[in-house]
Amino acid sequence: MKVSLIVSDIDGTILPAGCGQDGKRSDGPGVSDGIERLGRLIREWGLPFTLASGRPLDMMDTLGDLLGVTLPMVACNGAAAGKRNRLLWNERLLTAQVRAAIEYADHLGMAVIATDGSDEIVYRQNEYTKSHSENGSWVKTWRPATEEDWGGWNIQKLLIIDPDSPGRVDEIIEKLERGQEYGAAMSILRYDDRGIEVMPGGCTKGMGVKRLADNLGIPMDEVMVLGDNKNDIDMFREAGLCAAVFNAVPVLKEEADYISCSQWVYGVIEALETLVIPQLYSEHLAQRQTNRKR
Repeated sequence: MKVSLIVSDIDGTILPAGCGQDGKRSDGPGVSDGIERLGRLIREWGLPFTLASGRPLDMMDTLGDLLGVTLPMVACNGAAAGKRNRLLWNERLLTAQVRAAIEYADHLGMAVIATDGSDEIVYRQNEYTKSHSENGSWVKTWRPATEEDWGGWNIQKLLIIDPDSPGRVDEIIEKLERGQEYGAAMSILRYDDRGIEVMPGGCTKGMGVKRLADNLGIPMDEVMVLGDNKNDIDMFREAGLCAAVFNAVPVLKEEADYISCSQWVYGVIEALETLVIPQLYSEHLAQRQTNRKR
């Protein structure tokens, strides 16, 4: 098939846990060599490559620059897209919709992390969030103290994790569903008994990729996507070609056209070298033959 756009997830697909955007770890090289290899591959072949992630754009820019990404990137699981300070769209949750769920989750001792478009903000630090803060994530903490604070808090994505008591996230989902009485719909993604993500209505990674492709004038059957987790499923179902890295969850592998034998960024490179580069090489040879005939 013709591939006019390649979209890859970041966490778990390109980067393993504990790595910075450059692929490096504090205790070793991590996958930095793989980041360099992928960047060379993208530049040398002129691949139409971009990223789609649950991260805010500011936490994607460094990786995008290292890989040579020039196209807009999809952030916060479809709630925003752009590059640097140039946004294609920027959707927000109504604070009134999610306030009760945030306060109740905090009361139960859950980890609450809100993405405001530029950073990930922890509602209250606990042992779970502190363990991630040691890796450079979830460092910033802020709790609205007044009604004005709540009203001015811009949230693109909400992540709630129950570190101790599996099963209680269903109670949070009930609170969120009541919050939809305020009028605007929400997209709620339940990973398991411990974690959920909440985005503005209609915002999913799959819809974000489709919206980006529409913006670029590219049909979805010419889009290739790469992922590793449940929040990539709807992206896989929208695209024409889907590749899962070796470390992907089983339910995503069931949706994949190709499963890499390698994990993380090395699996991304493998998928591109297997599915895309041969086609580009054949097109290059055909063009050379055409030029010779002239």
